Amino acid sequence: MFDEVTSMCTPGGKLSPLQPGPTLQEGDLYVLPRDDAYEGFSLHTFNLTTVNMAYFYVPVTYLQALEACHCMNSMLYAPKTLDKLELIADLAYTTQHNIWVGLDDLVTEGQFIWSEDGQPFDTSLNSIFFYDDQPDNYLGDEDCISLRYNAHRLNDANCNRPYFFSCEQRT
Repeated sequence: MFDEVTSMCTPGGKLSPLQPGPTLQEGDLYVLPRDDAYEGFSLHTFNLTTVNMAYFYVPVTYLQALEACHCMNSMLYAPKTLDKLELIADLAYTTQHNIWVGLDDLVTEGQFIWSEDGQPFDTSLNSIFFYDDQPDNYLGDEDCISLRYNAHRLNDANCNRPYFFSCEQRT
């Protein structure tokens, strides 16, 4: 359970129909697709890159994805290299769903920052990492980055759109 006031996560057991769920005052409840949140992590390799990651078939907003990964002592997947981009792109393509990646310009428009370490994205790589003419901040409301499953490239999107997500742990 994530408490927005304290920014802390409290792992919980299985919910039971005999016990009431959390109240609004206790925080937001995130139900993951497995009983043990950490169980879903496994090593995935593409070329010479290996990542310990878990893929979640749950459509959530960007901030919910960040919080869920944080609750699992991990970070939203950060495809900082072409190998890491291709690794997650192949997985996204098999699910036919866009997925959130840990990159946004929520603080300053046009300055994309990796959520894992606060480092800026190298804009000279836009044509390699991003889909055609992206990022474009369409309608002035696209501050979060998703991977377009059908293009194997990144795209800026409205942070409130529901997409799947992937968390990674440092190995």
